[in-house]
Amino acid sequence: MSVLEARLARRLPTVVDTTSAKHSDRAELLARARRHGVPTIALLVTTPASVCVARQQDRPANRRVPQAVVEAQHAAIVAAFPGMPSEGFDHVVFAESIDRLGPLAAPQRPPERGAGPEQRPVGGSAARTTLLQP
Repeated sequence: MSVLEARLARRLPTVVDTTSAKHSDRAELLARARRHGVPTIALLVTTPASVCVARQQDRPANRRVPQAVVEAQHAAIVAAFPGMPSEGFDHVVFAESIDRLGPLAAPQRPPERGAGPEQRPVGGSAARTTLLQP
């Protein structure tokens, strides 16, 4: 069992930090979450392609991604932005800066004892969409 599957099986909050430029990759992650009844949130940061390319210089040589690949992934994910709310995520969050996502990364308090399981819809076709602005 993968680390992802083990965390989902325990219904732990789990972040999958990936570009997921392909619809099929996002669909597979959604399917895994649904199998475990876990809510899904897509966090999208509108970073310019030039910034993504420039950030490669700070990475170790064996971890750098070629500029053409970065640009192709960027174009694919930008093209996917408009349709993402209809892909089945429970919530889609767009942010102009990674710093704006900070509050979403704060540890969540577990439910009080005896409160029962959290009742939240999972999947579906009408995701809530949020735009975080500075």
